[in-house]
Amino acid sequence: MLGPLTTWEVWWRSRGFLSSVEAADESWIMALHQVPAATAVALGTSRIQAALDPEALQREIGGRPAIDLALPGNSPIPLLEYLADSVRYAGLVIVEILPLYAFDAEQSGATRAQILIQRYGRERVSPARLTENWLEVHLLSPFVFRKAQLLPARLVQTLRAGEPIEPHPGRLRSDRFNPIDQRRYVGRSQWDPVAGFHSRTYPGAERPGRPANDAEYAALKDRILGAANRIIDRGGTVVLLYMAACGERRRIEERRYPRARYWDPLERETRAIAIATEDYPELSRFACWDGSHIDAADAPAWAGAFGRIIRSRIRTPSPLR
Repeated sequence: MLGPLTTWEVWWRSRGFLSSVEAADESWIMALHQVPAATAVALGTSRIQAALDPEALQREIGGRPAIDLALPGNSPIPLLEYLADSVRYAGLVIVEILPLYAFDAEQSGATRAQILIQRYGRERVSPARLTENWLEVHLLSPFVFRKAQLLPARLVQTLRAGEPIEPHPGRLRSDRFNPIDQRRYVGRSQWDPVAGFHSRTYPGAERPGRPANDAEYAALKDRILGAANRIIDRGGTVVLLYMAACGERRRIEERRYPRARYWDPLERETRAIAIATEDYPELSRFACWDGSHIDAADAPAWAGAFGRIIRSRIRTPSPLR
């Protein structure tokens, strides 16, 4: 049995597949379990998860590597409130605010975080479940043949549909950093640093949810500000981060959730450090190739620049603080 599995593993690796954590929820549970002792915690969507290289950030701000609790398509509000009220965390909290999810009136992007928080509440008191999660994340993830797309049922389905079997550009690590190798697609599709890949469409930015009206926006904004203030009042530092998209995706997001309406009032009113990437050349110079995420090769430089900005802002706090 070992021989065939080894051959199968080597063959898929030769096709460009790399190991990654398939137990994504389990890795998130393990990450939340580490929060009380963490120097920094990052919340948000896949956009920050692909950019915030933990080693590069650590070199700039010191302490332990950041705990990454970002979730794709996620509203950060429930988890920010959980850190403020249940964990009572008092370190550095980096909150990526993507209006598409944070200020969606329906808050459908909050569901997964709420489910995982409830699951953590059950599993944190069970050494057996935490050990099982650890084994899923650290012992089994190095094997490529366990990737979801290569499991027998999924593989057969893909072959029957005549679809290509190609490595996913993302590679979720055990620390939940998820660098995305987008340069592999150069040559297959036209691309430029402003428009991104010309063949891409963005139904995920066009259709979900409904932009919050004035009253709904005020309520969501107050939840963010209130949770941030509770962390700040007990000695923590909160960074609110607006990561602008690129090309056509940026135009869609700006049309649906104009920065002037959804980000700027939050920036004016918060006591936290507010950073919009498009206001900092050292952050905005990196292309988000697919309209949303920067490339894996750029993540260390982006995270380093972001860390230096945080250090400078902590040394010279806003007058509101």
